[in-house]
Amino acid sequence: MTNELATNGVAETTPLSIHAEFARDLRAIADFIEAHPELHLPLLQRIDIFEADPKSLPKYAAAFGKAAKDVLGDNLFILRRTFGTIKLEANWTRDRVCERVVVGQREIPDQIIPAKPEEFIPGHKEDVYEWRCPESILSRKELTGE
Repeated sequence: MTNELATNGVAETTPLSIHAEFARDLRAIADFIEAHPELHLPLLQRIDIFEADPKSLPKYAAAFGKAAKDVLGDNLFILRRTFGTIKLEANWTRDRVCERVVVGQREIPDQIIPAKPEEFIPGHKEDVYEWRCPESILSRKELTGE
């Protein structure tokens, strides 16, 4: 895609960055939706960005400003910025940005599992985990809102 500029009355075209193209397309969708109130709204509750590089987290934290942080199961670490009813979420595989640390153990009692031939599972200890995410990122005023 290109962007037309006039220089001394002569039209020039310069390529748009992929970010500028994406923003332009979002604006075009918004204009279309606004121009057609007779149509149903699209189901759009969030826009996801999936990041692989854990070193990118600080730049997202800075850009998102006051953002919510969240975890999804044992899989994802999420920074979320809300724009009205739509959320923009930057996602990382949690083991890429956080450290999994054994913080204790819980006792698992002996179990007998019925409904099939009886099976004995001996009592044992099982690791208990929590995730420790970099304090330098998570304690930022912009993220915590404090």
